[in-house]
Amino acid sequence: MKVKSILLSLLVFVAFAGFVSVGVTHADLTFATWQGTWFEVKQSETGKAAAVLPLGGEVVKNNEKTTKTYLKIESWDLDTATYTVTYCRYDGSNWVPNYNFDLPVYGGEPENFLAFFNAAYQDTPAILQTLWVPLEVKGKDVNNNPGVVKSGSFKNLGGIFTETAAAGRGMGSMKFTGKFISSDKVAEIVPDDCREPAPAP
Repeated sequence: MKVKSILLSLLVFVAFAGFVSVGVTHADLTFATWQGTWFEVKQSETGKAAAVLPLGGEVVKNNEKTTKTYLKIESWDLDTATYTVTYCRYDGSNWVPNYNFDLPVYGGEPENFLAFFNAAYQDTPAILQTLWVPLEVKGKDVNNNPGVVKSGSFKNLGGIFTETAAAGRGMGSMKFTGKFISSDKVAEIVPDDCREPAPAP
């Protein structure tokens, strides 16, 4: 009788442990989970500029205070470990989405990975701006809703910019940090022009 009682107790314990483990199953993020997510980005630049030709001109400050931009992770290519992203900025008159920039993943896990943002675009009709920014991206998923990002952010690990114009060139360092925007807040926070669907690559 005592042996039966012990066996019954063990059976109840195993059944309970199995129930608990199923109840707290955690839905891990995957790299594909990040598709469709938006970030509000804060960007600032500290740099210098000078005339290219003729040489001998003065080097002057070329700083830009913190500006707000938006970045959307559009799609994930498993074969190349690369995201395609849309980067949207304000040009002084309108919000301008820049499509189909690559964001290759250099290593890590979906909850914490390293990526490299390289983008070139017309900052103004006369200035071509190029960014080289290594990023650390972090995120968490929703426990009871697999495949949904709950929170996330990224920060730059260094980073430089260059500006090219007929009158001169500029270069310097930059800060580039992003805060995840939940899907139910995108329409409220992200400008309409930024949310125009990206064309096919």
